[in-house]
Amino acid sequence: MRMTRSDISRMIANPVYFDRGASYFSKRKVLMSRWQGDDRIIGKVSGSGREVYSIDARLIFGADDRVSEVIGDCSCPIGFNCKHVVAVLLDAAQTVASEAGQREVKLRTETNLPGSVSVWLDRFGSTSTETQSTGAIAPQTSQNQIFFVFSRSDRGAAAITPYKAYVKKDGNIGKNFQEYSSYWRMGANDLSVTVEDAIILAQIGYFSIGTYPPSYKWPQGEALGAFLQGITATGRAKAATIHGPRLSWTEPRAVTFEWQMDKAGDQELLAKGADGNVLLVLPFPDPVFVDTEAAVLGFVKSDLSAETIKTLANAPKIPAEAVDAVSEILTVRAENVPKPKPVSVNIITDLAPVMRLKLFGYTRKERPPLTGWRRSGPPQEVVYPCIQTSVTYGDYIVSAAGSGPDIRLEAKGEVNLIRRDHTAEVKLVQRLEEIAEDFDGYHPDLKGFSGRIAKPMKEASIIFPGVLDEAAESMSPLLAFMAEGLPKLRELGCSIDIDESWPVHLYEGESRFQTVMEPSGQDWFSLGLQLDVDGISIDVTPTIAQILKALPLDASGGLPDGFDLDSFLSNVVLYPRLPNGTLVPISGERLSGFVEAFLELQGVTHFHQAEAGRALQFVEALDGCGAEWKGGPELLTLGKRLQSLSNIPDEAIPASLHADLRPYQRAGFAWLKALSDNGFGGVLADDMGLGKTIQTLALLANRHLEGHAEHPSLIIVPTSLVANWQMEAKRFAPDLKLLTLHGADRHDKFDQINGSDLVITTYPLINRDHEKLFAFEFDLAILDEAQAVKNPASNVAKHIRGINARQRIALTGTPVENNLTELWALYDWLIPGLLGDRKGFAAEYRKPIEQNGDAARQKLLSNRVRPFLLRRTKDEVAQDLPPKTMIDEVIELTGKQAGLYESVRSAMDVRVREALAKKGLAGSRITVLDALLK
Repeated sequence: MRMTRSDISRMIANPVYFDRGASYFSKRKVLMSRWQGDDRIIGKVSGSGREVYSIDARLIFGADDRVSEVIGDCSCPIGFNCKHVVAVLLDAAQTVASEAGQREVKLRTETNLPGSVSVWLDRFGSTSTETQSTGAIAPQTSQNQIFFVFSRSDRGAAAITPYKAYVKKDGNIGKNFQEYSSYWRMGANDLSVTVEDAIILAQIGYFSIGTYPPSYKWPQGEALGAFLQGITATGRAKAATIHGPRLSWTEPRAVTFEWQMDKAGDQELLAKGADGNVLLVLPFPDPVFVDTEAAVLGFVKSDLSAETIKTLANAPKIPAEAVDAVSEILTVRAENVPKPKPVSVNIITDLAPVMRLKLFGYTRKERPPLTGWRRSGPPQEVVYPCIQTSVTYGDYIVSAAGSGPDIRLEAKGEVNLIRRDHTAEVKLVQRLEEIAEDFDGYHPDLKGFSGRIAKPMKEASIIFPGVLDEAAESMSPLLAFMAEGLPKLRELGCSIDIDESWPVHLYEGESRFQTVMEPSGQDWFSLGLQLDVDGISIDVTPTIAQILKALPLDASGGLPDGFDLDSFLSNVVLYPRLPNGTLVPISGERLSGFVEAFLELQGVTHFHQAEAGRALQFVEALDGCGAEWKGGPELLTLGKRLQSLSNIPDEAIPASLHADLRPYQRAGFAWLKALSDNGFGGVLADDMGLGKTIQTLALLANRHLEGHAEHPSLIIVPTSLVANWQMEAKRFAPDLKLLTLHGADRHDKFDQINGSDLVITTYPLINRDHEKLFAFEFDLAILDEAQAVKNPASNVAKHIRGINARQRIALTGTPVENNLTELWALYDWLIPGLLGDRKGFAAEYRKPIEQNGDAARQKLLSNRVRPFLLRRTKDEVAQDLPPKTMIDEVIELTGKQAGLYESVRSAMDVRVREALAKKGLAGSRITVLDALLK
């Protein structure tokens, strides 16, 4: 089996397609070519823009085992034996020549030559004399004149391009010049063309062989010299561009060729004159040089043949890793031509490929299937789960698995070449396809989509069946793939990146069950089962109730004798959804004990206080199955020293506050002021939307505008709330001297701190500015969204303990939710030492309360923290609330969008609570502080 470049040229009827395909090949636009047996080649080519075309070519061989005909199909508009087919055939021909050992010189095994270099080397020893160029015309008697530009075309041929241009009085060429293409129809009425120009243009027409792009068979010897001298005699011959120097004819000049190396080790072949200046060599039948510095052109004088000179003139840049192979080939094919300079190349062969998978979803509208003779509804949005593949070698990524060049890295004067293992890459792709097929995932070409599909889907390696939001069953294959297929891919070492657009996200961390008790009216409470996932609680009591309905219960509500509940639940996987849409897989085995416990009570979870014994039995049963009981501790007063805070007097609203406070807001301000007057910190933990900001501004106005505090106050907020605090302060307390420390120039404002009333900064900046910022004394130190520092081990939580302030206040609409350690972290900042150190608190309070349910310790803890916490829900202050209003809130985004996350999270918290209330599930999410208050 043989296929050469000449074979391919002979089989492609249109020479234009061959030339363009060769250009695509030399520019490395072939993404993949692969032999399928001995007579079929498939491949992919990068087209114009971002299009990628697929090629399927079948070869027909003659009696001499050479290719005689090709039937090439392409996905481009041309379709048959187009330039993309040519590019793939050239790439495949190079591959088969390498594998069959048919090259004149066998390349070193550690070097792969780029296509352009291989094509150039093939020219040595060739007897072809074909050259290519474009045409020309000239003027003299008019301000519109014809100029002749000498250059080398994109295809490496000698080109003489005529331009029509306006010549200004100062001799310069105007802006509106254009290539002159009318010389085929020129006549005496074209005043820009002189008789001499007409003769030259007629000669160009004579030399043309009538192809597009234009190709010419230029004359040789004296005829060529006379032709070129005639052009230069017009005084309008130009070098390289129409703005180049005017060229004149000169005597033949000796020309030598020399390789020049750049910083990356790549080399290009330069033509030089005797004085060392760089020349442009034009590959006419008798080569011609152009000296742009001296503005002359003439014949090349050299011991090399004309064909060799023309080949050298079109030498491509040689990559450093190909230098040795090129030198070997040139030694055999053209020993008398200069060889590239040696370059140090480090070949790396010990890196194995790793498949990188990007899982994403692509949404497109599709018409519903036919029902009878009609469609069953309007177009619906279907999300197609797609997998896009790439291959990594260390930190370096290649997009096309199984094909393409090795990876080249440049460092400190040497070249590192990472050898790709195409066989291993293909095996990884095949294994991916095998795994995906088990879950109805296939390559886009095998999916049978009607009409054209979008580029992201077309470029995917795998597409699964589409997912409809309202059809849970449409997610079954995908859920199975996530549960079973992804672990297999991870075992293969695949790196997996799941995009937000992927329609199914599974939680992969740890989760734990807990039993919760919630008030349910006077003298009533409910017990339920919740799943705790990263601080988010999911009520799974309705899920257990659904399982109970599916059981074959007898008349007494029990299971029949011999029924195996564990076996029944063994194939069950439930997927409760987190607020962000992530699904949490729960196997039936984990629920078996809970189902039995609920069965004992016939599914009843609503109890009167008189049923406390029965309820406790239920709690113990759930606890024995792994659901820790989170009972409801109460919050009492802090001690005798703080009893004066229990009856908060009504305080007059500061006159400098431009707002009317609602009754509960007046009480909140009075509570904050009472704390301030006594020098204690506190937590204002009202539900979001109840006005924690305005209550705090009232306290700031009281301290600074009426009380004239000695030091400024400091507030630390999430980045997203900086603009909101600025806006609210200017709106309700415009007389406050406000200073915002944010942005790159914030350090220039530190000298303004003592002259301000309120200084605003952000949590992320505390890590950078704490030493300088906390050197100042403050009147109030306020944490907005204080749950940001609930982790006592975080840097911010550690740094804020260094604030030197008379009083500390925490604002939060989502109080501490997970455990008592978070409570300790918050109060240890508010009132250092109140709850002891962390280790002592764990031994004295957390372990007895959380693990042992020690009511005495719980009561003691409640007595200590209650005076410093004010928490009101919307339900509690509903009578004071106005009708629903909409307020625009300005959110400043950061690079990591952390602030945006916090803001959205808070907003979603309110929406979740409202939605639960509408469904009769109000209060199903309970926090530690809420529980303490109860």
